[in-house]
Amino acid sequence: MRNGQGQTKATHRLHGPYKHGRKFRVIRVEPDGSRQVFSFNDEGAAARYLLENRPLPGGSIGIAVTAYLQHLRDVPVPRAEPRRASTVALARYRLVAFFQLAELGAGNYPIGSLTADQATRIFKQREARVKPDTLAGELALVRRFAAWCVKQGWMAADPFAGCVVTGPRSKGKPQLRVDSARKFLEAALTDRSEMGTAAAMALLMGLRASEVTGLVARDVDDAGRVLWISKSKTRQGIRRLEVPAALVPRLLQLSKGKRADETIWPTGTTRHALWRHVKRLCEAAGVDAVTPHGLRGTHATLAVGALATAQVASVLGHTSAATTRGHYLAAGAEQSRDAVRVAATLAAPAGP
Repeated sequence: MRNGQGQTKATHRLHGPYKHGRKFRVIRVEPDGSRQVFSFNDEGAAARYLLENRPLPGGSIGIAVTAYLQHLRDVPVPRAEPRRASTVALARYRLVAFFQLAELGAGNYPIGSLTADQATRIFKQREARVKPDTLAGELALVRRFAAWCVKQGWMAADPFAGCVVTGPRSKGKPQLRVDSARKFLEAALTDRSEMGTAAAMALLMGLRASEVTGLVARDVDDAGRVLWISKSKTRQGIRRLEVPAALVPRLLQLSKGKRADETIWPTGTTRHALWRHVKRLCEAAGVDAVTPHGLRGTHATLAVGALATAQVASVLGHTSAATTRGHYLAAGAEQSRDAVRVAATLAAPAGP
């Protein structure tokens, strides 16, 4: 760095953060070569120290992302509950992918000097790689990250403000037809693994993948006849559901002997694991591949034959019937209101 007279002005250098056991270190090197080592309990605190003590634009995007992720872990959501680890992990994945970070401590651009032109270039590079729906989710997160950086004084303004997703957005995921859903359900209920039950729940109860995999023993209530969804994507998603008879003994067995707050699934079960098992069961049943979200959509399409759309929205945990109608129901579903439940429909014998 040079002063007003053109002479070199000595300054310190900061290096890190480096993991050291269970702590993280930052090394400060003074102009005379002497070194100081600072230890922190978590990587986010170390990243924050780097950004606050290294004159901008010296701090990289990667370091700012690390600090932001720690902020997400520390600051509760509006319900005053800590964010789930999976939520922070998804934010980490999206930010690393969007900024093409080889590691969190690095980055192509100093955070304080990121211009709108550079931001647009990053956005266009990502646009060429992913679908519009994926890009929209990433951009929303990136803009929240940028707004947080502005509040910290690390950015003058959001450089991504002019970025807009223009590609066609998809609505809903592929669903199963009735006969295919019956075949899938038979494969799920005869599957020997716990994930067969999980897949059947997504279809018969219209649960989100994260709602299925987030269940703990106390959520299985009233001798297995009632299921409480206590953790969901939205406030409306917190709900009480009747359990179809076919699933009652299975849920009782899964929750048997477990602590109230212990997961009913094998340790490490995630929504991604459920996705893999749903694909496996589709192959076993000989039906077109769908996702857990597609099973949820199948449930909505079948349920609307027996219930009003607003009631189906409540069962699915949607905040409005418009979401159910616009993203979950197959074409013409609301015009067919047979007095049957989803489970009864799928349990009916197939025709000749």
